[in-house]
Amino acid sequence: MLSKGKLRHIYPSDNIYLLVKSYKDEIAIVLFNANEQELSFEASQIKKFLPEAKGLFNLKLKEEINFNLNNQIRINKMSAEIF
Repeated sequence: MLSKGKLRHIYPSDNIYLLVKSYKDEIAIVLFNANEQELSFEASQIKKFLPEAKGLFNLKLKEEINFNLNNQIRINKMSAEIF
């Protein structure tokens, strides 16, 4: 999947960077936090970039995030999360 498909680069706000990689029916997302403090925001803010998705699964934390439950996404300072 990583060497094929489409890659979208999204820069939604200061020091936040989002990569969306899609191939066939699979999607991977990497969220980067380049801030000096932890970042927390509602998962529904990612929904606008993934209109057909119902949620995310954090591969590092093994945690499911449902867009309909107003879950929060937290990213440590100067780090990234993979969904």
